[in-house]
Order: sequence, then C-alpha cells, then structure tokens
Amino acid sequence: MFSENSVYIIYRTTNSKFGIISSDYNVTDESFTHVGLLLMTKGNSLVYHVMPDYNDSSGHLRIDKFEEFIDEKSQNLTEFRIFKLDDFDVGRVRLVLQNMVASDIRFDKKFDLNDDKFYCSEFVCHVLGNANDQFACKVYKKDNLIAIDRAFLNRDTLFYYPVDGLLINKDLNLKR
Repeated sequence: MFSENSVYIIYRTTNSKFGIISSDYNVTDESFTHVGLLLMTKGNSLVYHVMPDYNDSSGHLRIDKFEEFIDEKSQNLTEFRIFKLDDFDVGRVRLVLQNMVASDIRFDKKFDLNDDKFYCSEFVCHVLGNANDQFACKVYKKDNLIAIDRAFLNRDTLFYYPVDGLLINKDLNLKR
C-alpha cells in the first residue's frame, strides 16, 4: 500500500471538540482537523504527529501505527485522506524526524510560531521545511478572534499554519 521510499501527508477529520475548533481555522472548505506525516519503516506504516495528550498537560510528538491513527472509535474519526509527496527525500525527512523524536517535542497549546513547541500542522511544516530548504509553508493571519479563543490564546490576532494549508501550497506536488 505504501512505499518505504516515499513520504505521505495524512489528514483526518474527527468530531471531537478539539477537532471542531481546529477546523474553524481552515482556509479551504475541507473539514480536516488533524495532519501528520506517514512513512513506511521496516514494513510498518507509521504516522508522526503532534497532539495534546490529556494525560500529560503539555502533550507530545506521537508515533502511531496507521491503523491506530485512523481508528474510528478511539479517534471519533469521520474521514481520512492520504497524499503522496513526490518532491521530498525520504532519508532527509527520516533524519529530521529522528532528531525531533530525540528532542522531546511538546504540544503548542498557545499556537505560537516563535517557540520550541508544535501543533500538528506547524510540526509538519517544520519537518518538511528542514528536510527541503526550498520549501516553506505559508503563514496565515486571523484577526478578531472569537472571545473564547482570544481569552485562551491571550491575543486578538493569530498567525498560524492551518491544518489544510498544505493542500493549497503551490510548492507541494501532492498525489492522492
């Protein structure tokens, strides 16, 4: 199904509270709520992604088997989609991921692009940007945040990488 010589972006849509909030910040009509990178490693399909962990208030980088990532019951999954990236050296992506796994990545609950924490789409953008210095994700800006988001983030404006932002990135050659 997947090749050990390729990098894939995997999206999922869930009906969880956190997922519904994140989809409000998408820039397309897609309802995706989470994104990660999928690589084949020694015959295993592994998904690298960052998400909050309710057992650990800061969350972390996760490495899940593909089947776990798309499990309908445990993830409240309603949809998933996978895209193959043609323009990335899988060896460089693996090296970046190995370095990130070793550095104890934490979930960025403040969605701040200027710290050492990551949320899911920021993590994917960081990995791809470090694996290919010709690649960059577009930063989006949202003004006048709704009251609950403004209170949680402690600011009126958010600069961010939307979950679905990679879908419309002109620098990516995505194949379904």
